[in-house]
Amino acid sequence: MVFLIGNHFTNAQNLNGVFDAIRKVDLIALNGLFDNKMEYCYDNQIEFVDKSIALKALKALLERNPPKSVTPMHKGNAKGDDSNFAIAIMESSNGKKFRFYIYAESLNSKTLVQELRIDKVN
Repeated sequence: MVFLIGNHFTNAQNLNGVFDAIRKVDLIALNGLFDNKMEYCYDNQIEFVDKSIALKALKALLERNPPKSVTPMHKGNAKGDDSNFAIAIMESSNGKKFRFYIYAESLNSKTLVQELRIDKVN
């Protein structure tokens, strides 16, 4: 079970909350989990953008490929407990699959997503 505290999560296990919000296309929850500036990468196109741009791009992707399931594959810590990462595979209702990589750091007692990478899975 994932417990979200306010608009942030506290450790690598709770990165599943991000995946759950993606599965539900819950942009309000994602807004609270993303840092104000972040790296957004889709299909090897990397951009450092405002949170609103990342959310808009993610919304467009999820509208074209409605999530059927999001399966966490791997997660861990880096730099002690100051940063976390997680990987999941999203299968869409149209049969396409995507690999999601999330990197998050703890800043001012909140852990926020700093990087979201999305790759197509063949």
